[in-house]
Amino acid sequence: MRLSRSLLILLPVLALSGVPLLISPGQQKSYHKAAGVGNVPSQTAATLPATEPPQADPSDGSIDYAEAALPTLEADEEQSLAKKKKSRKKKGKKKRKSSKNPKPAPEPSGSSGGNNNSGSGSPGNAGAQPIPPGTEPGLVPEESIQIIPHWRGTANRTEEDVLGPFARASSGEAFELHLDQLSAAPGSRLKGTCQWGSVQRAMQAFADISGPNALYRIKMYTAKPNPASDPARHTRLAQEVGFQVLLTVKGTPLSMASDKTKEDNLGDEYPPFARSMPVNLQDYADYVVDLLGQFEKREGVLPDFVEIWAEPDRPESWSGTRDDYIHLYEVVSKSIRASFPQIKLGGAGVAGVLSDMGGERPMLLSLIDFVVDQELPMDFVSWHHYTIGAELRYNGAVQGLRDHLEENGLDEVRLFVSEWNIYPSAINNPDALSFENSHAAANFVSFFTAAADLDLDGNVFFQLQDIDGQQSGIHDLHARSVGSLSWRGVKKPVFRIMEVLFDMAEEQRVQVDHPELEFGAAVFASLEEDRLRIVVGNDVVPADWVWSQGIREYGLKPGLVWKKLLKAGYRVGGPLPNQRRMSRAGMSEQEIEAAEEVMPRVEEARILEKHPRQLQLSLQGLNNFNLERVWRFDSQNNDPVNHRLDIQATLVSIEEMAQDLAGLAVEEEMQARGIAGSAQDFHEARNPMELSQRLGVSESVAVNLFNLFHTTLAEERLSEMDLLDTLQGLSLQSMTAEQAEIQINKPVISFEIEPNGVAVLELRVLSE
Repeated sequence: MRLSRSLLILLPVLALSGVPLLISPGQQKSYHKAAGVGNVPSQTAATLPATEPPQADPSDGSIDYAEAALPTLEADEEQSLAKKKKSRKKKGKKKRKSSKNPKPAPEPSGSSGGNNNSGSGSPGNAGAQPIPPGTEPGLVPEESIQIIPHWRGTANRTEEDVLGPFARASSGEAFELHLDQLSAAPGSRLKGTCQWGSVQRAMQAFADISGPNALYRIKMYTAKPNPASDPARHTRLAQEVGFQVLLTVKGTPLSMASDKTKEDNLGDEYPPFARSMPVNLQDYADYVVDLLGQFEKREGVLPDFVEIWAEPDRPESWSGTRDDYIHLYEVVSKSIRASFPQIKLGGAGVAGVLSDMGGERPMLLSLIDFVVDQELPMDFVSWHHYTIGAELRYNGAVQGLRDHLEENGLDEVRLFVSEWNIYPSAINNPDALSFENSHAAANFVSFFTAAADLDLDGNVFFQLQDIDGQQSGIHDLHARSVGSLSWRGVKKPVFRIMEVLFDMAEEQRVQVDHPELEFGAAVFASLEEDRLRIVVGNDVVPADWVWSQGIREYGLKPGLVWKKLLKAGYRVGGPLPNQRRMSRAGMSEQEIEAAEEVMPRVEEARILEKHPRQLQLSLQGLNNFNLERVWRFDSQNNDPVNHRLDIQATLVSIEEMAQDLAGLAVEEEMQARGIAGSAQDFHEARNPMELSQRLGVSESVAVNLFNLFHTTLAEERLSEMDLLDTLQGLSLQSMTAEQAEIQINKPVISFEIEPNGVAVLELRVLSE
């Protein structure tokens, strides 16, 4: 069964501009290290097989879309629905109105991790069998037809606040650019990444495009032996090239763990003991302080920021409760601040910004309240984001958190998205090619633009370079990992877009008015003297996201409404059943109204997933300009995937040279130490312990040799990035406005853009 991005979408309960959305967000399934592992509430944690997506549970209000896809509505059907919608508006308002102080529905804990942005896996696509949104337990009870206020708990809504059609794929309106409204360059706050290995050439490649002060995240797994060694070196190298280091501290050592279990079947990188609550919190805090002290002793550095734990809302990462984590934060933050007052502290790096971890509101709010009440250190609040880029706009979390911080006198606390991408992993991910082509680039444009608009203080793109999991063979651009650079330094479209946007982030920003209900396309523009650059991304909004959010805007469960539609006789390609049939199938008046209102938007999204859309840019007050160059990123332009075979021989040569140099490095070291062996031993040993046995040396010596071989190998694989940049199919190709099929009717620029495509326009502003 094909996994849809709707398995991974963050289920928002926030609102645009304070308009109440309707349900608590479920914590989504994600393509994490063990693909297919569901992120379910800790109190009902279940193990799902690694090769099959989680099956729907009718008791949760969820169903499997395999039974039927979303419909194709005929034009006359759409007109009929529009008339019905208009005639029933007044009647629906009163019934959809919120009661006073309604209690938010409980939210499952887990990951927002993942995305609902897959074109091929969305409902309505031929042959696709996606799991729908709505698989989370504990949403609005089926019989309850009330709007739940947004996450800040605002109640007492008026009729003017009753929801309209907010979740949709496209507004269909033009983007307006105002060159007379310029703002300061956003700078480094929009730049950040992470890397699970200290490959200097990769870090330097990012530093070359980001400039100084970009946020760079490093993990320290405190449950592992000698946990400070590599992170300390990594921190030094990162700071040497100008990054601000965000160190994530996570993992309970076995000796301190409340759960001594070493293995289970959750299949993640953390064994049960490592994700359990420390028996003695102060002992654990002292251990973390000691490890940070080793950073100073070993490398003469300290991280700029320390994030206390990551994804405590996922059972694969934390088996304690919400309160357990908050008390962990309390003790660890106080201890670090007492010993290292210069380090900025925060958390919780939750997988979903709206995750409640079993409470009645987002856990981050409770953490902030506890910090205020106990006068604890807090310099930033963090969360992860795996979904469409415009989810930041839709869910209102950034403004909601900022308001709550300001209300509590914490105006200076920063907001970080400390990990984000389309999906968290390529493993067992049917849409993993998105990491290699323009989809990741379009998602980057959408997130980057939303982050700029919302004044997000920092973000960390996951991740800089593809991870080497002891790979054999040449797998660059073969959908094996999530990086912006391939193993051997091929710049993917997302890296190319970083090059452009990071440069623009140092220029005056041009005000762009995004249509209010636009969640697919995004536009970022900057001005440097007379050069105007515009980047447009079409981060496609899947039909299942529109269905899920649209139905929830009525305070309803998407899975249950869908199930009743099937019972009413709805099938692929047909219109909605008439109201009588839907009523007989058990649908309430509100459910019928919701289905009739949302389904045309679902159909619109389904079409936009498959077909190019027309976009218009209106350059307000600018009638004298030349469009000099255009770069397109789509299935036909600047897509290195199309040239995998052409560059294979070059990649093989790079790999052979890297292997030879890594082998030479360890052979010279072994000769100097008087150790018998050859480079072949390093190719065959899977870990330092095996190498120790092969060479007959101590494990500590084997660790040093093993690290030398693999560090050299990783560095030398990136030795020919400049050469790769010149190869046909990998070098950037620009075109004229005519070649790009762009129409100019000053001051309006019009063009088509593919689903998940990107266009970069460079204009010259001429004097009047």
